[in-house]
Amino acid sequence: MPFFAVISTITADDTLLSVVQVFRHGERTPVMFYLTDPYKDSSYWDGLGTGQLTDHGKVQLVELGQYFRNRYGDFLSTSYSQGEISITSADTKRNLESAESFLTGLYPNENTSSIPIQTASPAVMGSLAECLSYDILYLEVESQEEYFKDINQENSEVYGYIREHSLFPVYDLMTANAIWDTLHIEAGVNYTLPEWTVSVFPEQLTKLSDAFALSLCYTEDQQKLAAGPFLNELIQYFEAVSSCPSSTEKVLLYSGHDVNIACFLNTFQAFTPHNPDFASSLIFELRQNAETTYVNAYYKRESEAVPITLKGCDFNCNLADLKSAFSNIVISEAEWLIKCVL
Repeated sequence: MPFFAVISTITADDTLLSVVQVFRHGERTPVMFYLTDPYKDSSYWDGLGTGQLTDHGKVQLVELGQYFRNRYGDFLSTSYSQGEISITSADTKRNLESAESFLTGLYPNENTSSIPIQTASPAVMGSLAECLSYDILYLEVESQEEYFKDINQENSEVYGYIREHSLFPVYDLMTANAIWDTLHIEAGVNYTLPEWTVSVFPEQLTKLSDAFALSLCYTEDQQKLAAGPFLNELIQYFEAVSSCPSSTEKVLLYSGHDVNIACFLNTFQAFTPHNPDFASSLIFELRQNAETTYVNAYYKRESEAVPITLKGCDFNCNLADLKSAFSNIVISEAEWLIKCVL
């Protein structure tokens, strides 16, 4: 089910209890360069290594923090207050720097360097690379699901063409996505791409990258490992807030990856296949009225957050219904460790 605009039934009597936002880090340098890449020298990237947050990436997250301030200015204090907000980051430099930049935009009138940023468990907010069981499931999906088998077969000549010119081993969606990512970033900073790329980028490789994003959490078993621990944490947090709003933070922020957002959207059945943009984000609002406590969800890619519906729910998703809808997906961090590590 694609994400789409829905008519909100929020009224003036409804109370906002808490907000959770998950955002992708800002623009980064490519995580890899193909052998014939004309821009693989670090001099083209201000001396930064691979996978590092750029200055523009920092600006993107400052602006996202400003957006959050404008959206929730009446809900959140103007100055940082311990116990009101918590920010957690995936354990990579680009994510930590993105979290810091977000806070700079959120609290423009104070020194945010002293605000604590927690390191997320890889079960809750990771790159998926920490779980061997997930890797096996992913390989099974791409090699056994007819939809992805057909895509790979139909594009075998495309893969061969890219291998010939890039000298990079492109044989499937994952490796095609790696090439797309590098070209996408280089085109984004206005570098002239090699002539050979014209026939495959952006159109052909973007379609393959979109299919790769879909394959990340295509099955329920994948969703359990890639989204289950986060959903478990989200639901437990919302239950705690609804029971006693003063007992925990009003706002939780997570600095994550594109794979996190793609997997969460797919698990929600709110995913139109695409590769989530830098600084894109998911927003969850917990609200309460005289009858019920419910959740609203939004996806922000461009300037504004677009309402989305979650699996088994209307836009106003009763918290109990949300818990029931994902009861087959949620797992604890301990369960994740057993499945992935032990």
